[in-house]
Order: sequence, then structure tokens, then C-alpha cells
Amino acid sequence: ANHNQLQALHIEEEIEAEVVRLQKESGTFVDPKDNWFTHNVTKLGRGFDLKKLSESPTLLAEKFDRLAPKYNEWTLGNRSKVESWVVEMNSRLQQLPVTTHIFDICCGTGLMGQLLRICGFRGVLSGFDISPGMLGVARRRRCYDYLQTADANRGFSFPRGTADVILCSGAMELLEVGPVINEFARLLKKGGELWVSFQADIGEGNSSSTSHQNVQGITREELERVLEMSNFDLVLIELCPDAFWTPSPLLDGTLLPVPYYFVCCMRS
Repeated sequence: ANHNQLQALHIEEEIEAEVVRLQKESGTFVDPKDNWFTHNVTKLGRGFDLKKLSESPTLLAEKFDRLAPKYNEWTLGNRSKVESWVVEMNSRLQQLPVTTHIFDICCGTGLMGQLLRICGFRGVLSGFDISPGMLGVARRRRCYDYLQTADANRGFSFPRGTADVILCSGAMELLEVGPVINEFARLLKKGGELWVSFQADIGEGNSSSTSHQNVQGITREELERVLEMSNFDLVLIELCPDAFWTPSPLLDGTLLPVPYYFVCCMRS
């Protein structure tokens, strides 16, 4: 478990200290304040352009392939709060049977899947990502029952109503929102849940924190409209003003907050 995961779990200080000690002994410890991200923050402000990368799925996959070995340090350096949300959502699994099947779509290096297992999820966990490099890291975590390279924008080959829960965190701003949400609705069983994050456009200049990367947020009004059109009933929605921090395009070492909507909804 990395620092973000440990913080999200709210474990006792003594246990956290022991985990850190063991990580240092094994050479796997990453200091959240002193790592690849913090060392290179002045170089990272303009390294991502969604418009150019979207010209070909291969370009986006290759970008994340290169990031995969450093992704753990990336999430530590950007102070991600997505982990805390996933822990909160995990409490909804306690009443579900052990046959529950979760699709972790855009699973990346498997940080969220690993966190679900740490929280006690014993059902079936399938992970999908466009990047083979990311999936390679996820595979080494040994927390998924099934992993597959997939482009969420192109849909999935699974039959209708395969998944009990779909988790998609930190990715919707990189995807075609309407078609992807429609596909999630197709994949979910009736009454199944979608746990999904959206970069938020809340005005006040907040959406500009990633505009230099051609990454835009979504308003709450538009978000609710898209979910309703795909037959989702909103269960809860939470605005996090700083779900993570992104390097400034000024390349001056400063970080800008990126707001997210954390959403749980049910397939009607």
C-alpha cells in the first residue's frame, strides 16, 4: 500500500509506521514529499495534450505506457484523494454476495483494485485499460481475476448485464462521456451501481487548471442530464474541489487544484 492508500484507510499510526518500516527494508517505500513527481514538477506542466493524443488510441496508450513505471509516484506527488472516495464506496459492498463482479474500467496500474482487496472485497474483479504498460503493473499486484487491454471509447465485447458494479476513476475527462456512460449502462445488471468520477466545471476559473492540456470538466447540470439519458438514478454526488493537483503550465513548480464530482448511481 502506498501513502495515499494508507491515509484513505485511516489505519492506526502504529500500523502505518510498521508498513512504512517494512517498505523501507524491502526498498519499495516512496516518500510522498520526495519522489519522481516532486523532482520533475517543473517539467510536467505541458507534457499532456489530449487533443493530439486523441488523434489515435495508440498515442494515448503509448503515453500511459511511458508513465506506468512512475505512476505510483505520480499519484503520490499530485496528492490524489480518489483513494479516499473508493474506500467510502467500498462500504456499499458489504451487503453484496461474494459472487459480485466489479469492472474496474481504466484501471491503470491497479491502485484502486488493490485498495478494494485491502478493504476486504472477495468477489470477482476485472480490470481494463488502454495501456498494456499500466496493465503490466496491475498484473504484478495480483489483485485482479481478469485483466484485458481495452479502449473504453470503443466499447466492450461482454454481454448486456455482465457487471454488478462498475468503477471508473480519474478517466472520464479523457473519454467520450455520452457514449461511454451508455456502454456502462449496457454492461451493468439492472440495479447495478456505477461509481465514477468526473472532472468538474464549477466556474470561477477552476476548469482552467487543465485547459492547457485540452482537458475540460463537466457541469453538474450536464452530468445529471447524461446519467438520466442512460437510465441511471443518482444515488449520491460529492464535489471535491481538489481531487488532485496538476503542475502549472507556467512550469514554475506550482500546482493547481483539479475539482472532481464523485458519483454513485444505480442502473434503473
